[in-house]
Amino acid sequence: MSVAHPPRTPGPPAVRPPSEGGFTLIELILVMVIIAVAVGIALPRLPDIGGSNMDRSARKVGMLIRTVRDRAVSLRRFYRMELEVGDGILTASYFGPEDEYIPDEEISPLQIRDPIRI
Repeated sequence: MSVAHPPRTPGPPAVRPPSEGGFTLIELILVMVIIAVAVGIALPRLPDIGGSNMDRSARKVGMLIRTVRDRAVSLRRFYRMELEVGDGILTASYFGPEDEYIPDEEISPLQIRDPIRI
């Protein structure tokens, strides 16, 4: 024998009792994660304040000078380096057999980020 149950009538939804205000731990952690992501995205895009561009350019110039020196020693050639002051381009050329300097195709010119001003 089966017992018939009365049909259920929809009642008011279960409501949480009002809290005393404030935020949950999950909400605070979520806000901190959002702030951390925003700072991580924005920080690399800020302008360089400490002059690291100049340091980076100086390191590149030093590496180019070492490369030209090593090449001059290994190939037994006389090299010169030319700096185009207005454009900030540093190139290397060697003394060729026709008594003129020939640009070395193996050494790419270096573009200095901030052109030099005199």
